[in-house]
Amino acid sequence: MLTGFSSDAQESLESLEFENQKKLAQEEESLSHFFEKQRRVLESVVKELSTPEFVKIGATIDRLKQLSDICKYIILRRSGCFDTILTAATVPMSRAYQPVPPEILETPFMDLYYVTADMNISTSLAKAFVGHT
Repeated sequence: MLTGFSSDAQESLESLEFENQKKLAQEEESLSHFFEKQRRVLESVVKELSTPEFVKIGATIDRLKQLSDICKYIILRRSGCFDTILTAATVPMSRAYQPVPPEILETPFMDLYYVTADMNISTSLAKAFVGHT
């Protein structure tokens, strides 16, 4: 099952696979007629990509990317202020925490607040994020 596609669109997508295309092309009397049919099938699949369901999937993917960027760039970089040996590539067994003047963190955390203020993170979005990071 392909997420977001109707059963008709799923069948259309399956018909666009190479082996199915090869079989259909061999069965068709006219290649121009074959190409015209396939163009219509492809247009219907592309049209389905603009339906509300796909727009919602796209918005969810955008929120996942945004959340990932926030975690990677804002939170991890600012956490490094407190722990000089913390990096994105390694998480050391021991920590080397140090005090940090608040003015160093003010702008990044204000940025974090404004970027996440209107973000709605549902349980399903959080599960998708944890599963793909």
